[in-house]
Amino acid sequence: MIFHSGLVTELVKAYARINPTYKLNVFLSYGRRNKYNNNLMLDGRSLIDKVACDSGTWTLNQNPEKNQSKINFEGYATFLKLYASKFDFYINYDKVFSQNGFDENIYYQQKLESYGLNPVPVIHNCDSKEEIGYYLENGYKMVAIGSGDLQSSNVDKLKKIVEIFHNKGIKVHFLGCTEYEKLAYTPVYSCDSSSWGQKGTRGYILYWNPEKKGRNKTDLVDFEANQYGRTYYKDYKYLWDLEEYLGSELNMTPEQLCGKENLINRFLATIHYFVNLEQLIAAKHKELGF
Repeated sequence: MIFHSGLVTELVKAYARINPTYKLNVFLSYGRRNKYNNNLMLDGRSLIDKVACDSGTWTLNQNPEKNQSKINFEGYATFLKLYASKFDFYINYDKVFSQNGFDENIYYQQKLESYGLNPVPVIHNCDSKEEIGYYLENGYKMVAIGSGDLQSSNVDKLKKIVEIFHNKGIKVHFLGCTEYEKLAYTPVYSCDSSSWGQKGTRGYILYWNPEKKGRNKTDLVDFEANQYGRTYYKDYKYLWDLEEYLGSELNMTPEQLCGKENLINRFLATIHYFVNLEQLIAAKHKELGF
């Protein structure tokens, strides 16, 4: 399952009009909570399938001085005491992202558990036998792997790590990763990403191109003035295929993805890419026997 970070109710409603048989999975961040997130979590819950919660420590680490007042352990613990039941799962307050952060992060994990909560612990050192061993030996049903380890590890290494948990019936969540090969060729359970917003804001969409060679058939198609060396849609070799895809699945033309006025359409197009990607990953998992 791919959980979309940062979605708001109006965007979920817009996607439901395009694809009414599918419900999106949403990843809310305690660090970026606002009235739009609250509406989605409380009033708009019927619009989505599963909803998970992140502690906001990634946002905190980006600018500790600015964010410390609104993202701290005491506040997150209080928030979970009120709203934990609204989430399908929620992430530990993994404040330390370094490979030597296990002692502090497990303190927060145990503290939340002492309140009767069940946060998903986050691994920040996939090479640590102590860290991995702790989660294997203490009955956890789900663990997450931090984005740093995901970026630095290749597919083969990640597969070996995920299989350790998968073979014990423990689900694994990838934080901030939607790389096709890392998802399709490891028995990972779920992941989250804010790529739908990042791509659309920068003027392009993601498109799964069946004609592309290799495992990952993702193309970046630019709908701005050929920025950053990306392929401008009018010069795209597979423009006819893209037009057919946009028309049949989204009822859009390429021109409806151009310009600031069509930002929402670019959001929706990339969200739809990830919905299709879920199906492709599930098919590959089945093929590989995961």
